[in-house]
Amino acid sequence: MPEHHTDLTEDEIDYDQEEVQSAKEVVQFLTKTAKTLKIYLPNNPIHQKFINSLFEKLSTHIESFGPLRLRIKQFEILCSGQQIYENLNRLESIAFRLFIDGLRELSFYPGLEKKELITFLKIIGQEADDEAEGEAGADDDIVTRLWEKHLTHIQYIVVDDLKGDMDAVETCREMRPEPPKPQQLQALHQQEVVSPAHLVPKGVDIPALHIFKLSEEEVSAIKRELRWEEEIDIVNELEGMLFDILRIETDVARFSEVLGIIDNILEELMFKADFIHARKILEFYWEMLDPEKALSAELVDLLKKALIQGGNPERIASMDDVLNRVSSEALDQFLPLMVLFQKEVIPSVIELLAEVKAMKPRRVLCDILVELAQMDVNAIIACLHDRRWFVVRNLIYVLGKTGDACVIEHLPQFVHHEELKVSLRYERKSCMFWMR
Repeated sequence: MPEHHTDLTEDEIDYDQEEVQSAKEVVQFLTKTAKTLKIYLPNNPIHQKFINSLFEKLSTHIESFGPLRLRIKQFEILCSGQQIYENLNRLESIAFRLFIDGLRELSFYPGLEKKELITFLKIIGQEADDEAEGEAGADDDIVTRLWEKHLTHIQYIVVDDLKGDMDAVETCREMRPEPPKPQQLQALHQQEVVSPAHLVPKGVDIPALHIFKLSEEEVSAIKRELRWEEEIDIVNELEGMLFDILRIETDVARFSEVLGIIDNILEELMFKADFIHARKILEFYWEMLDPEKALSAELVDLLKKALIQGGNPERIASMDDVLNRVSSEALDQFLPLMVLFQKEVIPSVIELLAEVKAMKPRRVLCDILVELAQMDVNAIIACLHDRRWFVVRNLIYVLGKTGDACVIEHLPQFVHHEELKVSLRYERKSCMFWMR
């Protein structure tokens, strides 16, 4: 039976904050689980873990608050009149996919089975190209697929007419599979046995073609949609999915496998000078190493090794070509990235400093060493005996910028250095120390 609606506006509906928060968490996890379908096979343990966690969250919500009823808008999902999901990106938004196919309400009822949830996720999460498996074809929309699957504990309401303004359509009907009536079967039979003479094609009238001119408002709307599509951050989406996997994974072998995938991405990002996305990976590592996460000792050890691997000497040494050709804006993002590797990369950064030719990258590397010196100044002091005078000269500059008085005792040896530029650098830095 169709559900009855009151005249209350969404803002006037009383709601339970705990219920809305629980619904928000369920929908957030549902969108993440749907995305895993694109990178894992259904029998993959990681995907299965997401399914189990989602089913547990959804079942707990239904047991605590009753059926989960969601109102679908163009880019939003509401529960009890409160927004619990919003994504303006048409290619990624689950709300938009449901809305454009006519769904206006979606409900999950007590007794929901895991297989029903899996079927639902396949319908909304996978590309509509399952013909090889005998599924619905690419031309079938979400409503058609849901209707064909007869999901008993997942009910939905769709608009009656999609031809008009979808926002203005108020009449809804609940889609439920009904057996065909005898009259319908008889009419269908009559259509099938109609005389072939009646099927002879007649002349096709080609309607007159009209050229429509878009208004300025319509052009602006199209441009906005194009900008949304251009701004899709695919790397960020991929990182987010992998991070979510590690947040719930406890198996050491699978945790290590995902870390290996992330490290490959990190290396690719660094060599493409995408230091912003690369930094997000290191920030995630440190987030997971927070004691409040209460990870097992094995997982903590894997994360620490991933940090070391991320800044391994060979990888850092290979960054010279990248730094010599990147823009100043990209170089500004290199410093916060390297600092996250912490003191373990000091020797590698010094070697990189020796190889980089351009002035701007050398200055950025010196600034990185100044930051890392706060963690271990002795690691830089130990490199003062390097045979390359230009390396020593830059290290004296770095030590002078630290303002650490303990370095003074190591500098007098350079007062008579065979390279005049080194001795002059020493003189300037010594004066700066004494002035402080």
